[in-house]
Amino acid sequence: MLLTGITDENGVRYATWTYDDQGRAISSEHANGAEKVTLSYNADGSTTVTNELGKQTVYRFQTIQGVRRITAIEGEPSANCPASNSQYSYDERGLLKTK
Repeated sequence: MLLTGITDENGVRYATWTYDDQGRAISSEHANGAEKVTLSYNADGSTTVTNELGKQTVYRFQTIQGVRRITAIEGEPSANCPASNSQYSYDERGLLKTK
């Protein structure tokens, strides 16, 4: 069973999540659509996250010894926020080598 929302003591829903048919999160938002984020799962194994302003960030991964590790974060720049790009590498045991 997946968590689809949180309702406060007054019966007002203040958080909602939706999932695809594989059980992966595809959206998250607070009451009235505030801070809505959508997730898209790409054919290359990366995930694209789009925020409420339409800004996209791509997360890239590598599986090391059965554990999925993040290898890159590629942010889209905007007037108020420069691109936030990061790269990560791991040793053969999956321990972080560089950031």
